[in-house]
Amino acid sequence: PTSVPAPTAVPTEPPTDAPTAEPTATEEPEIVLYADDFSDPDSGWEHYRAFDGVLDYEDGGYRMWVNVDANLFWVNAGQDFADARIEVDAAKLDGPDANRFGVLCRYDDASFAFYAFLIGSDGTYGIAKRTMGGTTLLKGDGMKPSDVINQGMATNHIRADCVGSV
Repeated sequence: PTSVPAPTAVPTEPPTDAPTAEPTATEEPEIVLYADDFSDPDSGWEHYRAFDGVLDYEDGGYRMWVNVDANLFWVNAGQDFADARIEVDAAKLDGPDANRFGVLCRYDDASFAFYAFLIGSDGTYGIAKRTMGGTTLLKGDGMKPSDVINQGMATNHIRADCVGSV
């Protein structure tokens, strides 16, 4: 009879602990409550044209033109949200760089009260609060300079997060 060779051990690499994916927090999808590209002149923004300025749809955007020094214009599309992130791309088309434009939140139709997040084409920014007593800049000592604001006729992306109580 022939003998069967005995099995021999073959060396193998020791098992390694393969990295496992850590569970990650699932990000909530961003919910857009309202959006407007201003292509539809009936989407809810004011139409106003008079000696002191223009608030109206124009050339695929929304134009706010102030023709009286120290005049304050604002518009509201009739939306009402408790907490919101408000974003807009805005640019000066003409006029002096010492101007102010931006976004509003916490607008009250009855008292015309609101918070305004403002920039100027001269590279300044501020946050204002309007009440029945008037409009004041928070921190009270004027608009502040910032290197991140595109000056002149350049477009700026303005974002304000309005969260919490008034």
